Amino acid sequence: MKRKKLSAVIVTYNSAEDILGCLKSIYSEDKDVQIIVVDNSSEDNTIKLVKIKFPQVVIILMGGNLGYAAGVNRGIAESSGEFILIINPDCRILTGALSAMCKTIALSEAGAVGPMLMDENGIIDPNTSRQDLSWHIILFTVLGIDSKKFNFTIFRRYYYRGQTVDKEWQVKLLSGACMMIKREVVRDVGGMDTGFFLFGEDVDFSLRIGRGGYRLFYQPKARVIHHTGKSRRSNVGQVMAEEIWSMSRLAAKLGFSVTSKLALFLAIFLLPLRVLWVQLVRKGSGSLRFQRASEILKYIFYKIRKQGWPWANISQENYIPLKDSG
Repeated sequence: MKRKKLSAVIVTYNSAEDILGCLKSIYSEDKDVQIIVVDNSSEDNTIKLVKIKFPQVVIILMGGNLGYAAGVNRGIAESSGEFILIINPDCRILTGALSAMCKTIALSEAGAVGPMLMDENGIIDPNTSRQDLSWHIILFTVLGIDSKKFNFTIFRRYYYRGQTVDKEWQVKLLSGACMMIKREVVRDVGGMDTGFFLFGEDVDFSLRIGRGGYRLFYQPKARVIHHTGKSRRSNVGQVMAEEIWSMSRLAAKLGFSVTSKLALFLAIFLLPLRVLWVQLVRKGSGSLRFQRASEILKYIFYKIRKQGWPWANISQENYIPLKDSG
């Protein structure tokens, strides 16, 4: 079978509100692209909509919610493209984005490229391109402090503040919301680490791509609208717990063993205060504050019982190189 130039992998979970817009935006740029939708057991009509409106899409049912990384890996394994676009269902590709990313990824030294991610109002997401993750960023994230709002040198460097946003440059970290990779990257460094369920897999994947000898690029000519936050509206307690868990795991994988443990324990002991502050600012009810904190703590302890500590089991067995199906 002749290999297609581009495949797109979209992992869905209750994405009926977004998936059709995402698919339409991709096909409007490339009618020959192979699109694979990997569904983590959606409870809405996501798959029904895809089958009706875009019958040419390859659909893979995971049989359970196995997480984002596992879904991406399965989609890549079933793909046939020389280049692979990993994209969230709540993203919209703008005119010229795919061709711009394909042009950059075709460079011999390139392993991955990310677009300029924007919200509905055209505001650029700082996570579009980032430097190496530091223990400062990890602790700020766990404590619920938005480091993007601070002007400290460490944060300016991490988010490339001061750089010209309309200029292509080499970066260390790309956002998992939308990135394009070469197929050979997966053969060389493996897929995403399935030890991450919802957050952190893109940071880990980016770092491993760089360590594998490839370069990662930010391409501002490729513009993508990302409806940030839509995927977080349901099961907020679980989402916050997953973010805390992932930051602790990332710290351990980066060699910050003390930070890894400190991040988790600070989250557990300071979480009630964090939630209380958030709800006070948003003027939420008292019962909701404590209910939310209880949900997060309950899920963190559930993960510890089920998987052990976040810093355990961080060996390469979680991202064994995938079989090349092409």
